Amino acid sequence: GEYRFNENAGTTTADGSASANGGTFAGGAAWVGGRSAAAGSAASFDGSGRIELAADLNRWLGASGTVAFWLRTTQTGNDTMWLAPGVLGVESAGDGNDVFWGWLDGSGRIGVQAGDVAGAKSAAPVNDGQWHHVALTRDHVTGRVEVFVDGVSSGLGTSGTGVKTTPFRSIGRIDDTGGTPTGFNGAVDDLLVFDRVLTADEIRALT
Repeated sequence: GEYRFNENAGTTTADGSASANGGTFAGGAAWVGGRSAAAGSAASFDGSGRIELAADLNRWLGASGTVAFWLRTTQTGNDTMWLAPGVLGVESAGDGNDVFWGWLDGSGRIGVQAGDVAGAKSAAPVNDGQWHHVALTRDHVTGRVEVFVDGVSSGLGTSGTGVKTTPFRSIGRIDDTGGTPTGFNGAVDDLLVFDRVLTADEIRALT
């Protein structure tokens, strides 16, 4: 997936990758200035809005993968991942068939986790109102998860293994099969989805 959010008008955004999995703005999602003038516009979320994609993301992000994006927020999250706001992912109520890409904890740190096994979070908060580049990786075989902030490894852990099959298709929140998602409040720019674990050098090249 490749979401540059450069349209700056209308209610749809394109997927620049071969997947062509575009999205539609819903609720309080809107356009805002991007991380720089050269970067164009970005997507803004008010805690209730989201971007609904045409197809589920779990086909690429239910197993090993990487999500990378620029983020600006002042939001404080929740130390319980399924109650926390996040960039994308899904809470599967009553079981561990879920994955959390970019959830914010109660101190504003950002993390990645699979199932009910604690994953990795950034060493420092990212909710300072400044643009930060965040990359999150997961190896579904070993359970290794890692958080990179501004091109540098900032957190490493071992989370749940195996393929997570619960579908999800929103940007701007963690979907919830129990019907109670918590929305992200902030801006996201240049969101990229990979169905493999990027190397540290590849992640640095994105910043």
